[in-house]
Amino acid sequence: MLICSILLLGNLFTVLLYSCHCDATKHRYCSELQSVRISVQDNGGLEPQPVLNQTVYAKALILSIATNEVKYECRRHTPPVFFNAAYAMCRAPDNKDIYRIDDMVVFLDRDYDTAHPAGTDIRDLCVQKGNDYYLMSAPDDTSGTYTFTVQLAYEQVLQHKKDTLLATTGPLKLRK
Repeated sequence: MLICSILLLGNLFTVLLYSCHCDATKHRYCSELQSVRISVQDNGGLEPQPVLNQTVYAKALILSIATNEVKYECRRHTPPVFFNAAYAMCRAPDNKDIYRIDDMVVFLDRDYDTAHPAGTDIRDLCVQKGNDYYLMSAPDDTSGTYTFTVQLAYEQVLQHKKDTLLATTGPLKLRK
């Protein structure tokens, strides 16, 4: 009688396992922030185009900011030992990023206008649409070139590690 009860209990655990759709082969994938890119486009025509000859009308400039992530297996569910009993309580693995972006600043290597000296954030001069920033004003001084830099501060959550990534455009001649 005891053996029948143990076998019946084992079958019950197996039914529970299959009813919650737990799968010992499921993996959890994590993302790690590896780099940030900034690219420029000319929005002066019907469609945005690459900037030619490093010269663009300031009000037609689009700064596109993108991140590069690396995905990797960060945890695999381990198969339980006794009749998959412990596994009946499993959760489906989630594929969550394991970094958090804390701050982003876009700045220039020289003064843009009196309110935006070199090194200050210029995002208030832009309209943001997704990851694109449309510059809405021209600089006070259009002689010389401007280099845009994006600085992204983030934290790798699982490692409690804070870091900063930088990306820079080439020098651009901005016209009014």
